[in-house]
Amino acid sequence: MNPLNTRFIVLALSGAILSGCGLWSASEEAAPQPLVEFKQEKSFKVVWRVDVGSGFGERFNQIKPAVSESAVYAVDATGQVSAVSSADGKILWQIDLDQPVSAGVGLGFGTLAVVLDSGELVALKAADGSELWRIQLSSEVTAQPQINAQMVVVQQVNGQIATYSRESGEQLWVYDAQEPALTLRGTGTPLLLSDGMLAGFANGKVVALAGASGAPVWELRVGDASGRSELERLMDLDGGFVVANDLVFTGGYQGRVVAINPATASTVWTQKFSTYRGLATGFGNIYASDAQGAVEAFDISTSASVWRNSDLANRGLGTPVVLGNQVAVGDSLGYMHLLSQADGHFVSRVEVDSSALYADPVVQGEMIYVLSNAGKLTALTLK
Repeated sequence: MNPLNTRFIVLALSGAILSGCGLWSASEEAAPQPLVEFKQEKSFKVVWRVDVGSGFGERFNQIKPAVSESAVYAVDATGQVSAVSSADGKILWQIDLDQPVSAGVGLGFGTLAVVLDSGELVALKAADGSELWRIQLSSEVTAQPQINAQMVVVQQVNGQIATYSRESGEQLWVYDAQEPALTLRGTGTPLLLSDGMLAGFANGKVVALAGASGAPVWELRVGDASGRSELERLMDLDGGFVVANDLVFTGGYQGRVVAINPATASTVWTQKFSTYRGLATGFGNIYASDAQGAVEAFDISTSASVWRNSDLANRGLGTPVVLGNQVAVGDSLGYMHLLSQADGHFVSRVEVDSSALYADPVVQGEMIYVLSNAGKLTALTLK
């Protein structure tokens, strides 16, 4: 099943939840494009692989792992949290929260944060998994919590940004955005800055919030709601943010890739491009995978398309990440693809698992960590 079809769409006016499979029937789905042949210039090496739980089946998720210098942290659908040695893949510790989770592990300053399906935010000590505190949220969270020295930040599907003291769990402040009637079941991930944060919402706006108070510093509409129906006007900013050349970049479903100057709260350029995934940056480009399964590179300065690879159509591509001189992107059939940053041609490919690679991969140094929907955590490097 195409991952977009498994992303429930929430109709807030009626409170009904519509399955993507009800909007796009299986008979209308295009088959995944067969893999093209190419000469492998490099090869992936599996450094280690370990089971970190029961996985997520066909459920779409943003359950990306979190990585420190010495460990990789992951959670499975049932609430089992695992700390794995990044050097050799050995399990350092595991705990079971005994409840399903809705978002991946957040990590920062020795603290982990996990959100349960019940709406509880649970803070754990990264060293041993012991519980620090837990708090009940007002709504579901699907994006990874963000953590700095002072606070844990969660973006909720009801349009609220809520912050809690990292040490005690005391609520600090809440910002409430006005969300449209119809949204994708998911949110973007706030970008924490030295004195505040940026957040993108389903109404097509990016808002800068003061870190101390949550007061809006500026807001900028980067998506235009057009079309006759709520579905046609769907434009969630679910892709999060990347930073390059003092600019911030984000993208949205049925929307655009946008370059923002945060100093002037202005749009530098926009490119029509529909994505519900994150972006990557390198070689002076912004990389994005679209809802149809193409990977495209845009010039950071001019927005011009540098290259576009459409040979992975309908394969349910994940978020691209930069690995060395290449761009790596996983698909819903379990393959990791490696493309040249220069022109987008295929450099390498590996079948990581037989299940989907929906979770965003994480790169640290020469290693890329990949969590499959079956709960396999794999560390890969290039040779």
